[in-house]
Amino acid sequence: MPLIELWSSNPAAIGQFAVEQIVATAGSGDLRDESECSQELRRYLTEVPSSKLAEYVDRCLTTHFPKSGMVLQDLINELGNL
Repeated sequence: MPLIELWSSNPAAIGQFAVEQIVATAGSGDLRDESECSQELRRYLTEVPSSKLAEYVDRCLTTHFPKSGMVLQDLINELGNL
């Protein structure tokens, strides 16, 4: 789990990543339902502050990148859990 290990060891550095970089760092970087990438991304989203979630939502809404819709859905789900 590279993303979680990086987050644990250096949250300031990971905090500067754009959301698509976060996805690329999670698992294999291939975001699909029930993949290691998806599981790791969801775990990461439970640990970041809500201000970071808002930043990621804004990025998904203003910048197109592969799987941005899936990332946005995970972000909205996490915000609903707060």
